Amino acid sequence: MDKFIPRKFESLIDEFGLDDGGVASFTFEVQSLKKGKIYTERDPEYLEGKQKGVVIDDNSCWWHYGTKAFNLRFKEIK
Repeated sequence: MDKFIPRKFESLIDEFGLDDGGVASFTFEVQSLKKGKIYTERDPEYLEGKQKGVVIDDNSCWWHYGTKAFNLRFKEIK
């Protein structure tokens, strides 16, 4: 079994979205990505299906490495 070494990614943008509270009785704006913040690839051992290449933002959205949406938001830190 390969030892997982997480990669680090820097956010290229500030992004805001909506979150909900009180069993979705209301929504409010949250910052899901902060430009310049470093996000770490998640350990696939803890993710259903053990998917590699997943970064989870501050609003719990999953971003999959290599997709167009991911590439617009992150760059890998080497």
